[in-house]
Amino acid sequence: MQRIMQFAKEDGGATGTECELPTTATATLAPEAESSLRPEEEMQVAPQEQAPGTFLSIGILAGSSNPEFDVTALTSFFNQTLFSELSKRGLCCEIICVMGEERTQATATVEKVFQAQVNSHEHRDTFICHMIRNPERNRSAAWNAFVHASSEASSKFLFVMDGDVVIHNPDTLWNMFCTMGEKRDSVIVVDEPVKDIAFKPKRSLFDRLSLAVSHLALAGGKVIPEQLYVMRAEVARNIYLPNDLPMEGRFLAAVLGTDYLLKEPNSHRIVRAVGAAHTYKAHRSLGEILQDRKRRMVNRTVTYVLVEGYLRHLSQQRKQNMGVLLMQNDETEPPWLSDLMETHIRRCYFFWQIFPNVTSIRIKRLQPLPEMEELRYVPIAYLEQFITLIGSWLAYHSMKRSLKQNHAVPLCIPNQQSRATAMH
Repeated sequence: MQRIMQFAKEDGGATGTECELPTTATATLAPEAESSLRPEEEMQVAPQEQAPGTFLSIGILAGSSNPEFDVTALTSFFNQTLFSELSKRGLCCEIICVMGEERTQATATVEKVFQAQVNSHEHRDTFICHMIRNPERNRSAAWNAFVHASSEASSKFLFVMDGDVVIHNPDTLWNMFCTMGEKRDSVIVVDEPVKDIAFKPKRSLFDRLSLAVSHLALAGGKVIPEQLYVMRAEVARNIYLPNDLPMEGRFLAAVLGTDYLLKEPNSHRIVRAVGAAHTYKAHRSLGEILQDRKRRMVNRTVTYVLVEGYLRHLSQQRKQNMGVLLMQNDETEPPWLSDLMETHIRRCYFFWQIFPNVTSIRIKRLQPLPEMEELRYVPIAYLEQFITLIGSWLAYHSMKRSLKQNHAVPLCIPNQQSRATAMH
């Protein structure tokens, strides 16, 4: 993970630059970055000639928290018009799948899909497929492996996506890519997450409530859904995710939306692309919803402690180089974030103290809505707030109980659906 050292900035946080789409690939491949992954764990599917310059990299993350790979999802990915558009411009990309070490069935699935696409895809000359094993088996390690160790140094943009999201609109990735080029100040572009139940011809009351919650979440502000987004490479490589961080969306939004905590939040830095969406599986029972809310309250607490309790108090120079600092902390003192969490939880006497505004975070989502629409969604907001309070109570007692038993707080709670509904 040493490439991050090359991108540490000494003169301030990175800012967005205009995305130019050249007609020919003029970049040259950088030497391979030093990788923390074992050499025998890197595999390239099918022999292909190295492209003259990798313009963008696409990371499909599949750590231990992702229980399956969906063939339909991978097929929808390869049906994207992004590849034909890159071919028109003489550009190429690399597709890197970061997988858990023990995922033999998933490995076979991905290898089969990759090999089929390498052999038969109409624009197979525009991409190279790789599979990388992630021995550390968590989301943050997979993200760091892709961004800092596996993606080509010549890549100017990095897509991050889950291996089980279905992309119905074939223009989704291209629209996200173009939005990044059009919005000069943007550092991350996201799409719209859509629940699979939105496509049901007949919806139950539970389905309708679930979709209403999604609408309210989208209106409540810009949060980065971990399932699919694209970043400027120069910005991503100045960020490092601590190993104990369960999910990256809120952390990236807090850090990159404020230019490494050096400025006030800027809504232009995180942009949602028009005509871009992906589909994910919605929860099917109240039990699943409560468990997911518990996991996300743990993640929100960890992010709050990391950002507000630690990074916010660093000097300006350290904030500009926070990626290097976080990596060094993980290398020299691995449980440092767990230690911060332990101190924080011991100071919380009630569950509503784990992070600010626990009792009102869902109600506040009504504020951006027009007056008539706000009235319509009041019952949904209060229902969501009630569920959030239950999830916060469960998270608080889970962390307290772990402190008594193991003197450690469980930060990474594996579950794919917790990331799939990070917007909610």
